[in-house]
Amino acid sequence: MEEYRNPISSEETPPAVNEWAIDLTREEYIRYYTLFSKLSGPLRMQTVQLIISMVFTLLLVGFCVFDFMQTGAIDWLFTLIGGVLLLASFGLWWYAPRHVRKAAAKAYDETLAGGYCYAGTLRVRDDRVEKENVQGIHTIHLNGGTLFIENPEMMVFLTANRRSIVIPARYLTAEAASVIRAAADKLPYRNRRFLGRVEPQGETPVAACPPEDTVLWEQTVRYEPAELADLIRHNATQNFLKRLPFHSMMSALFGFGLGWGDGTDILPCIGWFIAFFALTALTNLVMPRNRAKMIAAQADIAGRTVAIKLTDRGVWMTDPNKGFAVLPWSVIEHVIDRDTFVEITRGPQSIRIPKRYIEDLSAFDTLICTYWKKTNSK
Repeated sequence: MEEYRNPISSEETPPAVNEWAIDLTREEYIRYYTLFSKLSGPLRMQTVQLIISMVFTLLLVGFCVFDFMQTGAIDWLFTLIGGVLLLASFGLWWYAPRHVRKAAAKAYDETLAGGYCYAGTLRVRDDRVEKENVQGIHTIHLNGGTLFIENPEMMVFLTANRRSIVIPARYLTAEAASVIRAAADKLPYRNRRFLGRVEPQGETPVAACPPEDTVLWEQTVRYEPAELADLIRHNATQNFLKRLPFHSMMSALFGFGLGWGDGTDILPCIGWFIAFFALTALTNLVMPRNRAKMIAAQADIAGRTVAIKLTDRGVWMTDPNKGFAVLPWSVIEHVIDRDTFVEITRGPQSIRIPKRYIEDLSAFDTLICTYWKKTNSK
């Protein structure tokens, strides 16, 4: 489990034997995000999905050949479906890595624009690894919930909730790499991924942090179970809607593939489409929404607590279990005055501030108008 806390004074900090200055550039972040995606993200099953699609396509081709041998006629619909599926599979295989890199670059730029500083100090202690920057101290414990990855370009400590400390090879010496590797050896063997020995370059980073943020409003928000359940249901709905085109396309392909017979009746195709789409909606929308109340009821106080901060650069939300998220004012799409809360949205992302934490709604509205509307009017 990881922790993220504010910097503490030197009197309170135990002496660190091993520490180095590190940073993370845009290109290094993209390489890290791509590496993570191949190990446990959207690129993990990319080749397997392509193989499955090709097998399915070959089955369709085989069916078309068999049908032609029996009837002497070509089933053009099945041929078309097979061709479209094959092209879509290769297209997705080609596009997915590029989409991941583009998303990583966008995330890095937006986080930087929101005021986050990637430069900091890495400390390796007996039971944990820390990175301290102007935002706070980010801690990853050396236990069974942490994954370590090493390749020639970087070393990475990664937790189950996808928070990480990335150590580029550029800022490592051979001695530092040995110390970090020794710390990683404390993890279970199954939690270590060795993809190549890191190549230390021993550079000293030149910190290029943005000017210190001006905090405009800040509160530690504790959601009631009912509020958390409603937020979970909202997120489940938004995530389903985001993937709706993909779900619809896959349902249509399976509908035609399983329902098309002699080409005279389309009703079986419609039936299979409805059945497959209903199954998709059940597993990706209905079940997550139904579990929301149980998840919220079982959450402890820490699981219902987040810190929300509005600065002159953007909106920050820090979750003790999931780390932090930052949205610069320029990417925020809507700020909505709901019945009992204010909702700040960007696509499927939603940050909710219960009105009981806003002492002066009029002043809060003025703050939003000053920074969000001003930024988006440029």
